[in-house]
Amino acid sequence: ILASGSQDGQIIFWDTRRDSASFGEPLGAPQEGHEDWITNLAFNPNSGELISTGKDGRVLLWDLTTFFQTGRPPSSQVLTEQRGPVWSLAYSPDGRWLVTGGEGHRALVWDQSTVHSLARVLQIEELEVFERNVTFQPGVTDLVFSPGGRLLATSYEDGVIILWDKSSGQPLSYISTKNIPVAGDKPTIKGYNQIYSLAFSTDGCILAAAAGDTHIYLLDSDPNSESFGQALTPPFSGHLKAVNTVAFHPNGEILASGSEDRSIIFWEIAQDSATFGEPLLVLQTDHEFQIMELYYNQTGDQLLSFADSDLILWDTSTFPPKGDPPIRIPFEEHYIWRFVATSRSKTTNSSTSKLAWPIENVIVFLDLEPGSPTYGEMLPGSLESPGGEIKAADISSDDRLLASGDLYGWVQLWDLDKNQQLGPPLPGHNDEITNVRFSPNSLSLVSGDSGGVAILWDLELESWKKEACQRANRNLTLEEWQRYFGEQPYRATCPELPE
Repeated sequence: ILASGSQDGQIIFWDTRRDSASFGEPLGAPQEGHEDWITNLAFNPNSGELISTGKDGRVLLWDLTTFFQTGRPPSSQVLTEQRGPVWSLAYSPDGRWLVTGGEGHRALVWDQSTVHSLARVLQIEELEVFERNVTFQPGVTDLVFSPGGRLLATSYEDGVIILWDKSSGQPLSYISTKNIPVAGDKPTIKGYNQIYSLAFSTDGCILAAAAGDTHIYLLDSDPNSESFGQALTPPFSGHLKAVNTVAFHPNGEILASGSEDRSIIFWEIAQDSATFGEPLLVLQTDHEFQIMELYYNQTGDQLLSFADSDLILWDTSTFPPKGDPPIRIPFEEHYIWRFVATSRSKTTNSSTSKLAWPIENVIVFLDLEPGSPTYGEMLPGSLESPGGEIKAADISSDDRLLASGDLYGWVQLWDLDKNQQLGPPLPGHNDEITNVRFSPNSLSLVSGDSGGVAILWDLELESWKKEACQRANRNLTLEEWQRYFGEQPYRATCPELPE
């Protein structure tokens, strides 16, 4: 394919395949998006998308996927409209960075991983407002939304925790386990502790962090509190090895922690209790390997503990908990670090609690409904990723979507009702995905990678409709309407644009 841009503001795509019957001829009609001379054209070496710049100051991104597959007109997205002409355009060899130069000696550098307008990269470089000369080690270790969805917490390999405002994408608090202030007159906590897991309390006012130094940290996560971002108490200590996971009971009064030492400790966290911060029970489990994840169900009467090759479903309706015999998973050769996603799918006749489990690039589902004749067995249906080995996944609160992240940095959405892939993978990451998490209302998704990049994705239908209208910059033609909607009366799908 050869693209050419002209003084008439049009772009023409030409067939340059020597063995083609249409060699040297235009592919489709000329495309219009600029109001003046087109000054530059460049294909992204990775995605094949086309960038065009013009004397009108516009920088346009052209999505050619559908155009090359079906011949339908390509869609364009306005990246920016500068005041003066844009004369220069260049890509970095890896296709990530784009630089444009315009009149007035202005040069803009674009991170192509953030071009997707429904995604927002959480920029840790802005954290100099909290501490000068902050250096981050690569790797997002965990991501979690607060129950109300207002806050997002991220943790990194060097023991840094950041609390973000989800709406603005701005950091509100920077916390380093090297130096954590404690509310009140208690001394500052110091040390070097990699954070493995985060969990918000039911009311969102406490953030628990599981650390590699065998400790658990409780942080004030109430933005209206004077001690926001500070430790509420000295760290909990009771495990003999690294703490891999923490989970709050829905009643807000118990915190469960799982460790490399294969034990589960239940902690008293009711702040008005005389035994606040003390262990209620130390439970030595029958797991063969270290405990990687703990999950309470919505009512809190069941707790799932997950190790590399076995699961135990604990009856927590009574105390101390009673555990069913472990469910042994026959995939021991596939070591998965911190991956499990649970779902409770409801139908008119029954409800089934199930667990999603990866085997390389395939997700299978296990029946976790107590009393089910197939309890602990693989359920029909699986999801096969078009990308690399799956490294992380999560299921939305309404059980309709599953998000997965793979070895190559692709984030994929899945429709669980239809048991199929939902659209193409979402671009943006350049490193292996370590975590994905849905927001409580299922309208946002956050993903993190081994390079330390976290991206917040907008999954709200209205946002996608608005984005579609901005990209197309027009309504459907009558021919398109009849093709897609048949005999339904024509209407403007983008009301702000002319029919």
